Amino acid sequence: MNKNTFPKTLKNKSLQSRQKGEMLMEHNSTKNIEVKVLDASATEEFKKALIDIKADDEGNKVINLELISTTGEIPSAIELIGMTNTEFITNCNGEIGLAGVILAAGSKFGERKSTSMSMFRLVEDDKNVGKKRTTLSPNEKNALEVLGVLSGGKKSRIKAFMLNGLKATANEAKSLGLIDEVESFKDKYSKEREEAKKKAKEESTKEVG
Repeated sequence: MNKNTFPKTLKNKSLQSRQKGEMLMEHNSTKNIEVKVLDASATEEFKKALIDIKADDEGNKVINLELISTTGEIPSAIELIGMTNTEFITNCNGEIGLAGVILAAGSKFGERKSTSMSMFRLVEDDKNVGKKRTTLSPNEKNALEVLGVLSGGKKSRIKAFMLNGLKATANEAKSLGLIDEVESFKDKYSKEREEAKKKAKEESTKEVG
């Protein structure tokens, strides 16, 4: 199969690779889709893939989205979050572009997660990162209107980030109402460190005694 061709029928452990991104999905179970680039073509492929997903008892198709440094087109993101009978549960990782921010913010409330090291780029064009502006592009204006609603009324704060070309940390994105939960960094050697600390304390006590 050509890596740029999206199959008509998705099968177990299927993997579709595109030049601009990848989407991973299991068939007829909890669906996991990895999104790296979101454009009009990917959006159409996304819709076709949804056909193979079983709806829950309420008629909704629940999809787990892994946003991995997701970039793309703002109109495509707005179109996706407007789809009826579809609920997205998202986890963000890496540097998320404005289209990815919209997709994350438009996911199921309470189920919008991010790793602690993720960054959220609130500008459409990379060249505007770190630059102060007085106006937004047409797409950014549309994005701002959508994010203003999805954030629960924090439009002015989001606009300030956009005009100042600022990237938001995961915790800042949470305070802006764009995500709900930030997974804290976990030390995989925490047990060993605690044991070493305890041992050091015991040895120090012995020396004093």
